[in-house]
Amino acid sequence: MSPRILSPFSRMLRSFWFGLFCPLAALRIIFRDPKVLFFSAFPITITLALYIYLFQIINNYLYGLLGPILGGIGGNVSYWLFPIVMFLTKIIILLVSGMTFSLCANLIACPFNDFLAEAAEPHTDLVSRLVPSPNWRQRFRLVRIDLFKTITAIVAFVISFLVSWAPVLNIIVPILTSLIIAFQYISYPQTRRGEGILKGIQFLQRNFIASWGFGIAASFLLSIPVVSAFFLPLVIIGGTILYSKDHK
Repeated sequence: MSPRILSPFSRMLRSFWFGLFCPLAALRIIFRDPKVLFFSAFPITITLALYIYLFQIINNYLYGLLGPILGGIGGNVSYWLFPIVMFLTKIIILLVSGMTFSLCANLIACPFNDFLAEAAEPHTDLVSRLVPSPNWRQRFRLVRIDLFKTITAIVAFVISFLVSWAPVLNIIVPILTSLIIAFQYISYPQTRRGEGILKGIQFLQRNFIASWGFGIAASFLLSIPVVSAFFLPLVIIGGTILYSKDHK
């Protein structure tokens, strides 16, 4: 193969691997900085504590509710039926907890995500371009920018879903979905610098291959039930690392 052909291909491959392994690079940052570790672990810890507390309350409530009902049956039937019913009830509670845990953890983590991304910035190539933490008035303006970006991402996901039903065009849906996810998670350092939707799209254009690789990794990590909540900090910090690619 001609070196002239190989060189661009090699650059594209390096960019793809850079984006794909951004979450792995984020893991090293988490264990390097106690502040980053705190903002990564705190929302998960709250969610776990909340679910353990609710599990105990619901379990005790059902024990008190089902005990008299099944006890009224009497005899040997009550003796073997009660533990079976309680065991099946716990299984159902655990299944429901598993299906809702990631969503709840993500909601609880929302207020901390920007602080997490900001704490990770000194460990990326943004170290020479850090910005002061915004005051509360500035944060209100940044929330509006972030809201517009979220709406844009939702609209893009809807368009992606509709395109998935179109023959031939549906081939691009996995790529489009990966780019939308990348757009979402580079928004934390971008929004803090007042960069809106247009800047986000321009970043994806300049760093298409790396953003695609990151989007694939992020979509995989966030699609795993329950443990996706533990991977969320990797994706948030990974998005910050990806954004820093423009500032080397």
